[in-house]
Amino acid sequence: MKKILALLLALALLLPTVAMAELNRVSEEPVEFTFWAAYNPTFQTDWENMKCWKYLEEATGVHIKWELYTLNEMKDKLGITLAGGGDPSVLPDAFFRCNITDTQLKKYGPEGMFLDISKLVREYAPNLCQKMDDMNAWGSMLDPETGALYATPTLKDSISSRILPNFYFNKHMMENVGWTTGAPKTTDELYDLLVLIRDNDANGNGDPGDEVGITSNSLTRIMNLFSGAFGINNRGREDLCVDADPADETKVRYVYTTEEYRKMLSYLNKLYTNNLIDSNIFSLKTSSMVALGSQNQIFGLAYHSLAAAGIDEADYIGMDEPIQGPDGYKAWNTTDSGIYKGAFVISANCKQPEMLVKWIDNLYTYEGSLLINFGKEGEDWHYNEQNLPTWNDYILDQVNENTNYDLVTAQVSCYASGNVPCWFTDETFPGAQCRGLGYETSQKLAPYTNQQAWLFNFTIEEAEEVSALKADINTNCHDVWRADFIKGTKDVNDDAVWNEYVQQIESLGLEDMMYLYQTALDRMLETK
Repeated sequence: MKKILALLLALALLLPTVAMAELNRVSEEPVEFTFWAAYNPTFQTDWENMKCWKYLEEATGVHIKWELYTLNEMKDKLGITLAGGGDPSVLPDAFFRCNITDTQLKKYGPEGMFLDISKLVREYAPNLCQKMDDMNAWGSMLDPETGALYATPTLKDSISSRILPNFYFNKHMMENVGWTTGAPKTTDELYDLLVLIRDNDANGNGDPGDEVGITSNSLTRIMNLFSGAFGINNRGREDLCVDADPADETKVRYVYTTEEYRKMLSYLNKLYTNNLIDSNIFSLKTSSMVALGSQNQIFGLAYHSLAAAGIDEADYIGMDEPIQGPDGYKAWNTTDSGIYKGAFVISANCKQPEMLVKWIDNLYTYEGSLLINFGKEGEDWHYNEQNLPTWNDYILDQVNENTNYDLVTAQVSCYASGNVPCWFTDETFPGAQCRGLGYETSQKLAPYTNQQAWLFNFTIEEAEEVSALKADINTNCHDVWRADFIKGTKDVNDDAVWNEYVQQIESLGLEDMMYLYQTALDRMLETK
């Protein structure tokens, strides 16, 4: 029995290395469709000769005639075309990664510009349906009024790829101030460490006052670091002003009037008034962050990529676990849903939509995802010792020579163009293969995340009303008070002051806004 079990285990470990299953052939005879596609001109200019599309054509019998536009060009072209009289004959067969907005889908779908593919998907796209089931995506994708499906999404079924931003600490600064216990584990530890960074020449350049304790390119990214430590944003970062009521997780809660949020503001005020956080916290810019990073002035950084901030990964460590707050909360809540709408849309001008549904279904398989993101096994990539796809030498040699990963891999992969309509996992997500410390940190934080982030799906009318209410409640009220609380010009710990703030929030229509959120959540939870 032990020998049999050992053999089975060995076979299981070898599974990823066997030849991929064949993709679904759509047509025995060559067939052509015209796609509009948004591309990144920095990396990609020639989709006709991109290897992944040639491979997919060989497998499916479908040739795509690409009409490429930059994202800005596509935005303008879509706006003019969709609003120009409603003639579907001017449209291509499909839109690929064109960032068609949710509002455009809901407006122009019923007007006959986009095809409702809900029935076709259930009949001809079993892989997509299964992935939508697994990720509870139907409630976020179907038109809330009609149940129509006007697009297929990008699905990132990998919690590590959905964890952004990460948080990093300068290990040399820690060593220079005598901190030997690694990344801080609690908010109190972080405070104590930041004091040491502030009061000593942590970067060793002779200037004891040029270090910045914590920075980023936005206040929101910094606040994301602490959300899980204070028990808020337990349904991810898709909409930071609402999360699940801990007493009943089927109910929405307005985050910015909770006692948990109040405690976080109090902590941020403590950091700000003691000069432990970037003094420009309310006007942070990427350029300033990069400048600080290049001068070795940043201790703690909330950002997705150290390299993009001009920082050498070798100088920093990531978090082994989330920071624990004063009340025992310890979670990493900066995740998104992994569902990105509007990735692939079939127009009403398409004469054979069932073929395109069969074609796109290939991209929601393990094999199809690998194909358009890495190319062909053996020719472009191979499995490494960890059973992960790794580029072959001809790619890696070019990357090493040119130091531009995206430019080199774009000859094979469509990934650099952004939200491609397909299903990603950690194995098939190219970004995961080159993220280094960021990826390693995400993997460590993944067990501390809520796997189900909310992505609300409003009707057009609901979305307009929510947008108007949020402008008054969040932008014109909360944002102003937040700044005052963090600066200390208003005392967040004073009950009278806090109650005044809450009452003002409520007076601006909070109840109405929360009703709309609850309505959308109820629909989402009921939709399968």
